[in-house]
Amino acid sequence: MFPRPLSPSDEDPRWRAAEGAAAPGRVLLRPLREADWWHISRWEQDEEILTLIGREKRLAVWPWPDLAAGRRRVLAVEWRGRLIGYVEARHIDRRTKTAEMRICIGEKDCWGQGLGTEAVRRFMVYCRDGLGLEALFLRVYRRNERAIRCYLRCGFSPRGYLPAGRRVGEEILLMVARLR
Repeated sequence: MFPRPLSPSDEDPRWRAAEGAAAPGRVLLRPLREADWWHISRWEQDEEILTLIGREKRLAVWPWPDLAAGRRRVLAVEWRGRLIGYVEARHIDRRTKTAEMRICIGEKDCWGQGLGTEAVRRFMVYCRDGLGLEALFLRVYRRNERAIRCYLRCGFSPRGYLPAGRRVGEEILLMVARLR
């Protein structure tokens, strides 16, 4: 049994405020549950997903140390009562009020429907109102055009290319969004 995460909960008024600030929509962001980890592990074994997010196949590890230290927030993305992905703020810096954002819509039948865009927009509201952040940054492979279009729609701006990642020759685009 996992201990209760130090992440947004239904009882946390900041979470309720951030959730209510987003216009009603199709996507719900909620705290992760222990049962969600099976789905995340499955997605992190999928070659197509790993290619898009730039990771190697590995066992998904529950992020308790980072959650407990307040350096990370991971939320489940639900659609029609079904877990379809997750979104997270990593490397939360309280001094600069910034964090790195990552998202994964792991259920492929949900791709191309605007659900990721809606999840990113809701998460940005949560990061601003619930966590007090002023900016989010992210890294995305240049060839992941669908993700780049999503981030542009949500207000992220390209800031330049980083040196190639683990995959030789793959450029990584750095994008930033101001939340205030």
